[in-house]
Amino acid sequence: MTMTMVQQFETMARTVTHDVTSAGRQLWFAGLGAVGMAGTTSTALFDMLVEEGKRYQHREMKRVDKVIGQATTSFEGMQKMLEDNVQATTKLALNKLGMPTRRDVAELSRRVELLTTKLHQVSAPRARRR
Repeated sequence: MTMTMVQQFETMARTVTHDVTSAGRQLWFAGLGAVGMAGTTSTALFDMLVEEGKRYQHREMKRVDKVIGQATTSFEGMQKMLEDNVQATTKLALNKLGMPTRRDVAELSRRVELLTTKLHQVSAPRARRR
C-alpha cells in the first residue's frame, strides 16, 4: 500500500505541475494578448480622439467667431453712441458759451462774400470815373 500511495502522490504531483504550468502559460498568453490589444486599441482610440478634437475645435472656433462678431457689433454701437453724446454735449457747451457753430460760420462767410461782391460792384464805377 505504501507503494501505491507513493505512485498516487507522484501522479498527483505531475498533474499539479502540469496544471500549474498550463495555467502559467495561459496567464502568459493572456498578458501578451492584453499588451497587443492595448497597442492596437490605443492607436485606434488615439486616432478617434484626434478626429473628435478636430471637429470640436472647428465647432468651438465657429462659436468664438460668432461671439467676437457680436461683441464687435456691440462695441461699434456703443462707440457711435458715445461719439454722438460727446458731440451733442460739446455743441451744447459751446452754444452756452456763445461760440458760433459751423453753420453760423458758413452763413457768415457767405454773407461776407456777398458783401464783398456788392462792394466791388459799387466801387468799380467810382474807380472808372476818376
